[in-house]
Amino acid sequence: MISFLDFVLLSLAVWQALEIWHHGEIFRTWRESVRFCRFENISYLSQCMFCLSVWAAFALVLANTFLLGQLFILVLAVSRTANLCNDVFYSFCRTPKDDSDVEGTEETN
Repeated sequence: MISFLDFVLLSLAVWQALEIWHHGEIFRTWRESVRFCRFENISYLSQCMFCLSVWAAFALVLANTFLLGQLFILVLAVSRTANLCNDVFYSFCRTPKDDSDVEGTEETN
């Protein structure tokens, strides 16, 4: 059985892994090659985030049994948490808020 902390970290890691697969530029070529795969089921499963989450969770739970896998999971979880914080606090703590807040950026005539 896994601890509650492991469950939270694994959940965040799966979420981040799916976000990277679905939106990451680094995987664009792979996504496109799988998307147009001649095996329709593989193509569908790679594009369905609900379907893919099961396999990503399976892989990460297995990875959690190894030290290097645990590090990978932690990195994904921290990255997802940072992205969530950015989404939540973006509107009132983004620095600089606009170009006029930065010293030396004001145009002089």
